[in-house]
This record gives sequence, structure tokens and C-alpha cells, in this order.
Amino acid sequence: MPTIFQGVCGHCGYKTPPLGGGNGAVLMEPERPAPSQAGAPVSDPRLVVLSHPLESTILAKTGYSWSDLFWQGRYVAITNMICRQCGTIFERQRLAPPGNIGCMTSFSSGVVCGVAAGIWARSFLAGVVAWYAVMILVGLVAGSFARLYTRRRFAERAASLAAERACPRCHAEDAVTIERAKTVTCPTCSAQSLRFTMIGKS
Repeated sequence: MPTIFQGVCGHCGYKTPPLGGGNGAVLMEPERPAPSQAGAPVSDPRLVVLSHPLESTILAKTGYSWSDLFWQGRYVAITNMICRQCGTIFERQRLAPPGNIGCMTSFSSGVVCGVAAGIWARSFLAGVVAWYAVMILVGLVAGSFARLYTRRRFAERAASLAAERACPRCHAEDAVTIERAKTVTCPTCSAQSLRFTMIGKS
């Protein structure tokens, strides 16, 4: 469950809209426009945001599957950032594999190994330990492969998204994620008094 934050300025009372740490999004093809009302609005018209908890429903409307996003390099991780210099909130985008890639493989591998280990050792505890260890190991290997594949196969696209790092207002490259923002510059009064706190879960 993603955490929701809100910034409140202790000097002028300005409040930011409620914000999560970020979302995943689908990078659409130019010839395949984003479906209307598919996901939450985003500043980049190429993207359809996969808002939690309706990710699969929104994805189905785009015409892609989770495996399509991985093999075609169309999954974009969006992180909400705030500029320390001017207080502007903006999105930073990164090409990435979907987080659920490899989940079923690691889970099923863990179950098979856990059952085998439990029967061989005649111990339920040994089976649970083997299941957990194999699931974690396979998940790490699958995740590493997925990240390497995405970076190598779609290097130009990844570099293009990664290059868009600066604040769109003051062009400084001095930003922090919403989750890590403590007290930053207020975009309204410019005082160093905009404090973010957790206000809920989505």
C-alpha cells in the first residue's frame, strides 16, 4: 500500500496536493494513443499512469500486457520529486522492468524446492526455509536479468528518460524524493518551511 504525503508551509500555510512516492506507467506508441480515462493524469502525454490499486485494469485498457511492457521496454517508473532550490514538485522518469516480472517464477521455484526439501528432511521447518531462500534467490537473479535486459536492449530510450532530471522551473539538479523530503523551500513564499508528513495509505 503506497504511502501518501502532503507538504504544509509553516510560514504562509501553503499546502501541496496529496502525493504518493510515485507510480508505474505505460509508454505508449505514437500510433496507439492513450485511451481516454485510462489512468491518472501525468505531465508527459506519452504515458498512461498505472494508478494503485487498479494497475491491471488500467493496463488492460492500453492493449498491452505485463509481459509486453517488459519485452518491449514500455514500463516507466515515475518518482515524485521536489526541488530543494525552488520547491517545485515534478516527476522523474526511469525505464525499468515491471516489478512483478519474475514473481511467479520465483514463487513456484520456491514451492517446488520447499516441498522437496521438506520431504527429504522430513521437516516442515526445513521446507519453509528452503522455499523462502530459493524464492528470494530466484527473485534476485530474475530481477537482475530484467534490469540488465532493459538497460541494454533499450539503452537509447533509457538514456533519453534519464536525461530529464532537472527541475523544470529553475533547472537545478538538486531534488529529493517526496518520501525523503523533510523541510524544503516553499514555492509560494520561498521560505525554508515546507514540511512533508504522511497523511495516509492508498
